[in-house]
Amino acid sequence: MKRPQITAVNHYDIFPFNHGGSLGIRGLYKALSEWFDVNIITFVNYDIYPDEVAISNHVKVIPIVKPRELIALEEEMHKKYNMNSGTLADSSPATIRYYHKFPEIIDRVRDIAEDSLLVIAEHTFTYLIIETACPSKHLWCRANNAEYDYKRTTGDEIGYPQDLLMEIFNLEKECCEKCESILTASDLESKRFAELYDLPHEKLFSIGSGFDTDKIQAVLPSQRIKYFEKYAKSGLFIASNTPTEVSATLEVIEIAREISDVKFIIMGDISEGIRNVDVPANVEITGIVSDEVKFNCLKTCDFALNLTEGGAGIGVKMFEYFAYGLPVITTEHGMHGIELTDRKDCFITSRGKYVSDIIEFCNLSLIRRDKVALSALVLLLDKYSWRSIGAMITERIGRMYSFPVSASQIADLDNIALYTETEAYTVTSV
Repeated sequence: MKRPQITAVNHYDIFPFNHGGSLGIRGLYKALSEWFDVNIITFVNYDIYPDEVAISNHVKVIPIVKPRELIALEEEMHKKYNMNSGTLADSSPATIRYYHKFPEIIDRVRDIAEDSLLVIAEHTFTYLIIETACPSKHLWCRANNAEYDYKRTTGDEIGYPQDLLMEIFNLEKECCEKCESILTASDLESKRFAELYDLPHEKLFSIGSGFDTDKIQAVLPSQRIKYFEKYAKSGLFIASNTPTEVSATLEVIEIAREISDVKFIIMGDISEGIRNVDVPANVEITGIVSDEVKFNCLKTCDFALNLTEGGAGIGVKMFEYFAYGLPVITTEHGMHGIELTDRKDCFITSRGKYVSDIIEFCNLSLIRRDKVALSALVLLLDKYSWRSIGAMITERIGRMYSFPVSASQIADLDNIALYTETEAYTVTSV
């Protein structure tokens, strides 16, 4: 029997799988591929990939190369709204305004989704694409947060004037009204969507966020090999080059000046945003690193930091820290969408207490640090596995559309396993 199919549409390139957004997409649709064949459509500037990239037996990534005229319109929009100033260019407003107006994009999406039961907009930005291409399909949207709220709070740093904010508001409102189900990152986000756009609560489905727990590689604090002999402890901060994470990184650098016997490793493309910042000797800025280097840090550092005070979505890196047995010191915002207990699953800190809380954690016994790491790991396995979230979504699909999934269509764990990232990315390279 032919398996049912889902198509998801995302506005950015998800290769390689090395940041929160792409990891979340990979984890969610791998989980759903236990019951469905999945197409993930992405948009890319250059023709560097095959027409289809199979990343497992049941998941295909299908990159659509943007027309040159569209790329020119995006660049013009970035320049007009100063979106290249101090942060990565934001493609989402251009996605809202232009993508659905290009017949070559709409025709390609329609062809890919022809046999799909369900078409999902990853973020509200791609709603007009799926609505234009697939008006007769069941349309859903996965929204980590209310984009209008997020763009409004970061507008001063990136440059979202009122006309663009209203465009985002109107698009998000239409998306929420017309999609049959809205998947959110938390009950709090569901409540905000209901208030902002006057939505019925039954349309909103809080799925949280998750992590691929099929291959856990936890190393508890007592099992870790000391890597930096010169320092008493070592802490890891993984960050992207966004305004909120630049601010958090500057906080980490100031903390390091006060705690000179702790080594702080700052990893990720945040290095671009702090190129001209002087750092003390106990701070190492690595930039983007290989998986091998990243995994080594996850297995050898004594703690991880997540000091963000703003930003969108759920920090998937929190789940990654938990999976590797790495205790976390986080702000309230850093644990957004994750139910954590202070001093049990992690250390919850706030501005003004960063230094004292880090020192308190470093002075804990190995037994206490093991307990914190193990508690977070158990929580991850119990509540935040993508496979359990996939099962919840599949059950909702079955209820809404009276669409039972036959036992013969369910794939076993080996059958849904992703090909390694190295293999997938090698395949996609020219």
